[in-house]
Amino acid sequence: MLQQRTETTWRHRTAQRIEAFAARHRFIYLILISLLALIGYAYVFLLPAGVALAVGYVMDAIPKAATAHDWEKIGAMISVALLCGVTCLHILRFRKLPAAGLRLEREQAPELFKLIETVRQHYGHRKIRQVSLTDDFELDIRSTPVPGFPLWFTHTLVIGLPLLQTVAPKHFRCELARRIGQHSRRGHRITHRAFLARRLWSTYIDVLNTQPRFGDQLLRWFFKAYAPLFDVLSLPAVRWDELAADSAAVDFISSDDVFEAMKVTTINKLFLAAHYWPKVRKMVIKDGETGLTPFAKLEPLVCPALQKIDGKKWLDEIASAGFDHEGPMPDFRQRMRNIGHERIRELPRITTTAARLYLKDAHTFVVPAIDKLWAATTMPAWITEHAARREDIETIRALSEMSHQGRLTLKEIWRYARLANTLKGRPHHRSLFKLLRRNLTHGKTPRASADTGAFERYNDVF
Repeated sequence: MLQQRTETTWRHRTAQRIEAFAARHRFIYLILISLLALIGYAYVFLLPAGVALAVGYVMDAIPKAATAHDWEKIGAMISVALLCGVTCLHILRFRKLPAAGLRLEREQAPELFKLIETVRQHYGHRKIRQVSLTDDFELDIRSTPVPGFPLWFTHTLVIGLPLLQTVAPKHFRCELARRIGQHSRRGHRITHRAFLARRLWSTYIDVLNTQPRFGDQLLRWFFKAYAPLFDVLSLPAVRWDELAADSAAVDFISSDDVFEAMKVTTINKLFLAAHYWPKVRKMVIKDGETGLTPFAKLEPLVCPALQKIDGKKWLDEIASAGFDHEGPMPDFRQRMRNIGHERIRELPRITTTAARLYLKDAHTFVVPAIDKLWAATTMPAWITEHAARREDIETIRALSEMSHQGRLTLKEIWRYARLANTLKGRPHHRSLFKLLRRNLTHGKTPRASADTGAFERYNDVF
């Protein structure tokens, strides 16, 4: 049921070391991660400061310029002002990020908005400007910097339709309380500031990758190095903040209900990822079906299936497996103990879903709309990803065969190593050493290519 990589990546090893250090020296770790977060903010705000300083220097230097050297310095400062100014304009366009999913209006789902307002008032959270439904299993609050610079933000509550379709109303209330409580004014913790910074830098990287423009090099070079580093180093703080979110939910609903919601959402997300979506993906890629409506069929197919599985056994496996050192969520056992629970019992039966109660009449148009959204975004991404993966598999097979027939260039060896890392999680150095050794011993009787056989199984899956 649970698949884990046997190879240890650099990110995994680093995350383990950081986790151990943070557990031993929590206070020192929180100070260091706060300082690291400040580096990102300082870089962003130094850009407009650079414009102001450069312009001020030019205005002061022009009347005094007397030599060619003076004019060279003025020209250099004008270049700095232009470069920083263009970069600032790129940051300002971040405020125009499109909202995720299908925007839901208050009059379309009054029961849902009433619940959101009740929970928001309980925690004293800032006003939520927008509610969006997506095709993912999620419930999140996404903060978008209004001027692009991290000065003030608009908050969008993002609700995944699969979550609404597979949990009971009380479990959805728990998840809503958990997330709003985490982002409330009560949550002005160092860990939450690290959580928000991690999200912000991830947003910057996404925009830079999806909407590249001329003149954004200063941002791209910095965040390409800084954001992944902060992403790994902030993992312990993010996990502690997720534990604080569980505790915040207990402030609104009983710990028993919060624990039930924790179990249900964990199982449902895993079931969809392991059983439902792989079947849909197979229908899209192998069978070539494009007129699918997976969300219209999700409730009638998945909800009865969830009642038949041995949820306690699944949860026991999850709890005994520990947690993903590279993921933002804490260990399941740790989450249990954090809200005062030690034993895993059977999962509760679900008679009515949150989608039916809180969407009501909107359910009839929301589900087809999300199906259309999925068909326009996720499904084409699956097809493109599959085509790219097949191309990578064919490339690595060809490179493997070439390595037995003749020497590869250093560029081809490096390409093989990168593909092996992407497809199999194999560390780069193992592939590099293997191919370099194979090249050095070229001329001996070639053996059957182990790589060709190893990658044959991808053809069966894809």
